[in-house]
Parts: sequence; structure tokens; C-alpha cells
Amino acid sequence: MYAGVTTLFRARAIRLGAPRFSATASRRPTAHRAQSSLHSSSSTASSTSTSASTSSPAAAADKKRDAEVRGSSNRVKPTISHTNLARNTEIRFAFRDNTPETREAVNEMLGTAYIPPVCRYPTAEATNLSLQRARRMARIRVGEEMLVTKEGKVVRRRDAADIFGMLKRMTQPRGKKPAMHAMRIVLPKAWDLDVSSSKSVDYVEARTGLAARLRMTGDNDNSTALVLRGQGPALAKAADELIAVCKDVQIFQLGEITSFDYAAQRLWPVIENAEDGGSVLPSDQLDNIWIHKEQQYWLDSAYEKILRPDVWSKESFDMYIKSLVYGRLKPGVTAQIYRVGIRTTGIRVRMIMQAFEDPSARRHITTPVLKMALQFMSTHGGHRAQAESLLKQAEKWGVPLDTDAFNILLGSYVAKHDVRYFYQVLVKMRERCFYPNTRTWLHFLQLLQRDDVRLQVEAAMFDLGFFQDPSTRRGVSVIRAGTLAHQAFRAGERLPVFLDKQMARFGPGWLTEQSTNDVLREFFLFHPTAATSKHYLDHRLLLERLAESGSAMSGSTLSLVLEHCAQPHVCDWDTALWALDRIPAAPPSAVGGSASTGPIYLHLVNLCLRTRGAASLGVVVLYAVVERSLTSRAARTALTHAIFGRAENDNDDSDGGGFWKTRRPRLLSRAMAAALKKTPVDSKALVVRAVEAAVRDATAGYLPADKLVDVLRAALALDRQHETAAAAAAKNPTAQEETSAVDEPAITISMVDVEGDGRRAPIDVCLDSVFEPRRMLIYNQQQAAAPWLEKKKKEEKSGGDASGGSSKQRDGKQEEEGEAAGGSGGQKAEEAKEGGETQSEKRHPLVQYVNSLH
Repeated sequence: MYAGVTTLFRARAIRLGAPRFSATASRRPTAHRAQSSLHSSSSTASSTSTSASTSSPAAAADKKRDAEVRGSSNRVKPTISHTNLARNTEIRFAFRDNTPETREAVNEMLGTAYIPPVCRYPTAEATNLSLQRARRMARIRVGEEMLVTKEGKVVRRRDAADIFGMLKRMTQPRGKKPAMHAMRIVLPKAWDLDVSSSKSVDYVEARTGLAARLRMTGDNDNSTALVLRGQGPALAKAADELIAVCKDVQIFQLGEITSFDYAAQRLWPVIENAEDGGSVLPSDQLDNIWIHKEQQYWLDSAYEKILRPDVWSKESFDMYIKSLVYGRLKPGVTAQIYRVGIRTTGIRVRMIMQAFEDPSARRHITTPVLKMALQFMSTHGGHRAQAESLLKQAEKWGVPLDTDAFNILLGSYVAKHDVRYFYQVLVKMRERCFYPNTRTWLHFLQLLQRDDVRLQVEAAMFDLGFFQDPSTRRGVSVIRAGTLAHQAFRAGERLPVFLDKQMARFGPGWLTEQSTNDVLREFFLFHPTAATSKHYLDHRLLLERLAESGSAMSGSTLSLVLEHCAQPHVCDWDTALWALDRIPAAPPSAVGGSASTGPIYLHLVNLCLRTRGAASLGVVVLYAVVERSLTSRAARTALTHAIFGRAENDNDDSDGGGFWKTRRPRLLSRAMAAALKKTPVDSKALVVRAVEAAVRDATAGYLPADKLVDVLRAALALDRQHETAAAAAAKNPTAQEETSAVDEPAITISMVDVEGDGRRAPIDVCLDSVFEPRRMLIYNQQQAAAPWLEKKKKEEKSGGDASGGSSKQRDGKQEEEGEAAGGSGGQKAEEAKEGGETQSEKRHPLVQYVNSLH
């Protein structure tokens, strides 16, 4: 089959090798905001016209003089600013600019092999979602090109053929060429040879004169020792010639270099005293059972208090790095130890780098510990550059490296779809004589988004012998699960039939988290709702088979299901509750420990807003605050709009979001509302933070006794009851007045003690209060006149009786409104007569700022 595919693409290859240039190459600095052309063809055209005009020397001289005058008069030399504000402004402009040139560059980027194609689906909403996803990825790529483009330089966009050709040239076919070996050589102390830094050396055979490239690395244990890495026959000949020249040279054969995936090493650690890196068990341990042990554990103190040894050893260095990588602060402890909003990942990365850069610890650095640190740093945003720097320094220190160390960096760039840095890492691999393995090719296959180009890569992998390993075929099928599912569903194939075929071809190991998410995403695009497709409930069969295989539903899969349920054209509470019911209850110690809970609560908030579920929204917010998972900025913004009655109903825009103006979400209990009235919020931007603080203070040490899905069912019943009553009241105006006079039933959530010894009795939190901006926001209260306006009012009063009468009327009206709002207008007036400032004046933000200056 693959031979036929290879022949097909050789006969009708896709033209990917033509040099392409960045569409944002000639972009000018953002400080000028000059709308110049984003295509390199403009510079080509100008150069062509210039060369054509040089036929006349006089005309050329005049044109040069005019260009100099025009450049000196109109062009402003850009000034480079290194401030954070200028840098942030430049980054923001690169990703938000919506000029015609940017839109043209996005359209050009849509045709590359790294952007998923726009597919057609049975519904217009699904097709629009596919288009939005493709354009969002293309816009990110264009923004990155705008950031790296310099003045007067053209950045070449690396096409798929560039990386594809490099991988084919670097990869050694299996069975045709000898594998890579390593050899340790101890030189005499009298020899003056610099082996401190890693470098490539050329070995020329004395008899034949043939040259072979070897890689030389220093050794930590001996300053005169070095490690040579290269092909087995070349190393053997080099060893023979070294022994012939000097009898004092000591040579140790380290054997063939093998490579394993880091993820597999972390999940299934290598067994000690086992051959072939743990693949073959020792004869005396065949009856033992090897069980995976979870590495992560919780911390109660700051990361800086982790004990750092005074004297490093191999065991102490390993334990210290593991403590930083696998240790995590308990939920709620971070805000107590560090300030609000700090990201502790940066602290851990800084401490890891300080440990590795300690000169006394370098001789104790091992390859597994280095890979563990690289994996942690590369998978967290903003620290991939430090991971690459650590890998570069480790090579200088003489730490043995392999292809998997570079594959860790490649995997991080694939996750971000960063083609430019992916290519740069491959160039470094080529310079250091590291050959790509199966994992490298799978990373490149995952980076590609076009099915036709992926088939070319698969054909090359088949020619190189990678498909002899069943795990390679399974890995390819996992990457292409979405494409295969799209082809099957478009041909009318049902989901159970597709799953049976995939299981028969690749075995149960094919059903992984990534393949499940890709298949579900395509299935929901073809079968969005039960009303549009009779096969909509087939998606439950996929999740049930995943549970039968022993894998629980992951957070990313649950987030994908809830994201589909929260779409404006779906709004499916039944599927959302069914998916939430499949998640096992987490222990109290793990509350807030999962990073995927933030997107889950974001989709639940959107679902509540789009289905007009006021009671459900209160339940979701309370659970999110207790679990400290209300971290998404989009969720907080949507919640703020709902509190102030500005949330728009995506199902029906005819009322302009009037539902949330008449029925505010009940997020607080009476005790929480009283606390907010006692200490009002200073600004609208801090409303969600104030609600979080009130909920946490009232429920400190408690957690909900029931699962979220059970409480949501009760809240949905209240929402539907209110919706039915509102629909009946809309038909009968008399019943509408009676219904508005009766208080709506509130949801009650039981809370149990989890921090104490269990002596505290359970409490019930009744969400029966709303956030009242008039009484819980300072600047929304009826304010008295500011002190600096008294003089102006006196001048207006002395100007005439008419103006004075009108001002008295305004003051009287303002005083009446203040009494109606707070009921304390008389008391404030008496305090003003006594000569002191009123409480409302003290609460005014401008008054607080003026008082802070004294």
C-alpha cells in the first residue's frame, strides 16, 4: 500500500519546495503605524523599475538625489524603546491589527501546510466554526512573523518541504547503515587537548583517507577524558589508531546509543539492573510486579523553603530537582504565601536554573534529571527559551545527550504550532550530529495540518523502515484520528462502525486522550444536536468504550464536551449533566489541583448565561470559587456583565439581553451580602474579586457535600420552574403582577468541614441575595458634593435668585434620593453640620486620593 502511495506522490508531488517569503517581511515598526505593503513582491517590483531606469546616467543621478531628499525630509528615524510598555504595545498591535495588509497576509497563511483546511459540514454553524479555527491559527502565525520582522530585512517562511527535506537527509535508514555508538577515551595527562566544550571532529582513516564525522564531548569525572559518538565501524578504527600511536590511552566501549520517549520514561520508570534500558527484566525479578507510582505531591510552605543541600551528591541533586518539578502548593496556600496574581512557575524555574548553574553540582548532573527539568520548563508557557538555554549549557558541561533531549523541545514547539523554532531546533540537531528518530518524525507529522502533505511524510517514514514497529503505526493513527474520522463521517459511516475498524487495525491502545478528543470534535461538527441528527447520542458510546478500556474521562475531554454544549446553536444541558456525572468525585486534598478545571467552569458559565439559568449560574460560581478555579478572564468578564445586567442572550438577541436586567443572578447568601454592604467595592473591575472574597470568608474550611452535577439538577429545576411561570405571566398581566410580588425560591447548598477535626457542624449556604451595585459599590451611592466644588456652588448661588432657587431644588432632590437609597440622609446632614466630612465623602475615590497625599 505504502509503496503505491510513494509512487503516486513521486508522480504527482505537491509543489512545496518553491522559496516563500514572509507576508509581513516589509512591515514597518508599529510606532509609526505606517500601512506599507506586507508582500515582498513590492520590493521586487521597485528594484526592477530601478534597474530599468538606470539606462540613463543623468536620470539615475536625479532619481538618487530626489530619493535622498525625500528620505531625509519625510522619513523619521525610528527610536528603539526597551520599556515594558513599548514592548507590550508592539505585541498587542501585532496580534490585534486589522489592516487590509494583515487580512491579506492571513489569507495567504491559510494556504500553508501548517494551518488546518476549512471543511464543509452539514450545518452552517459547524462550517463557520471550522473557518474561525483556521483563521485564528493563521492570525497567530502572522502576528509572530510581524514580531520577528526587522527593518530592511526579509524573513523567509519555512515551508513544509524545507523541514521535510532536512529530516530525510538527517535520518539514517534502518538496517542499511550501522547504528550510533559511544566510546569513552582517557588521554594521558601530558597531552594538551581542549575537551571542555562539545565540538564535531573529522576522523581521517590512515589507510583509505576516508573521512568520518564524530562528535566529541568532555567528561565530568576526568578532565582529560572525552566521549566520542559516531558510527560503530568508524569508532573502532579510530580506537585502533589511537592505541597504535599511544599505548597509555584507555578506551572504554559504552555500547550502542538507544533512545526512549520521555513520556514513557516518566509513566513507567526504567527498571534498575535491566537490560536494554529496562525492556528486558533480570532473571531473578521475573515474579515481581512493577506498579507505576505517581510523583506529584503537595507542599504547605513556599518553594524557597525547600531544603537545598550544602554539599551536592547525585542523590541529593536528583531529589532537589524532583521536589521542584513534582511539588505543588495546596490550593489557597499560594495567595497566603505570595501576593495575588503571581505565577509560581517562574519561581520554580529560577530555582531549577540556579541549581544547574551551580559549579559544585555539575558533576552530579545526570541525563534523566536533565530531561525531567527540560520537560517541566518546556511545557510551561514562557520558559521554553530557558529550557533551550539549559540544554545548550548542559552540552558544554559534558552531560551525555541524545535525540530525546531535543525531542522534548520539539514537542513544546509543536504544541504551540511554532514552525520557526521547530526548524531551528532541527538545525541544532544537525550541527551536533544527532539523528532524528521515530518520535521526531511523529512531532513533524503532528505539526502538519494538511492531509496530502501528511501522506507524503507517511510514505517517507515507510521507506525509512519506521513502520516495522507497531507503536509507530499506532502513533500515526492517533495523530490522524481527526482526519480519518472526518472522512468516515462525511461518507456516512456511523461512529460505532468507525471505532470497530480502528480497534481492529491498531488495537485498544489506539483510543488515547488525543484520539478521543479529535474524533469527538469531528463528530460534534457533523452531528451538533439531537434535533438535527438522529445519531447524536452515539458520542456516549465512545466515552463508554474509553471507560471500559480503563481510562477515565480526562479534563480536556470533558472541557471539549462542555464547550460543544455551550455553543449558541446547541445549548444542551442533558449532555453536559451526563458528562459531569461521569467524572469521579475528587478528594478534598485535590480540589483545585487540576489545571483543566478553569476551562470547564468557563464553558459552564457560558452555558448558564445562554440558557438564562440564574440559579444554575449561582451554583457554578460558588463551586468555582470554592475550588479556586474561576481563573479564566473570559468567565470573569461574562460574570461581571451578568451582575450588571449587560449579558446578552445569544439565543435571542431581540431583547438585547434584557433578561439579566430583570433577573439578576443570585450569587450570595445574606451573610455574604451584608459583608459586602459593610465594606463596599471601590470599582466595577473588582466586583468578581469581591464576590470571591465574600464566598471564601463565609465558607472557609468547608467544601460542598454534594457533587456539582446533583446540585445543578436542582438549580435547573428552579430555572425551568421560573421560566414556566414567566411564560404564563406574560400571557396574563394580572398573574404577572402577583408573581413579581412573591420571592423566588433560592437554592441551598450543604457544606461540610474538611480542614478541622470534624467537630464543626455542617452549614447550609442559601443563595438568596444578588449583588446590589447601588449599595455595594462606592461610586454608585448618592454622593455629596466634593469639597472643591463648594466654592463654585457659592458663586452660582450669589449670581442670582433664579440660579440659587434651581440649585436648592437640585440639592433637595439629591437629598431625597439619598434618603430613599440608604435611609441615612438625615444622619449625614447632621454630621456635616458638626463640621466633619460625611461618610459618602470619605468613600469617594477622589477624596480618598486627596487624603492620601497629606
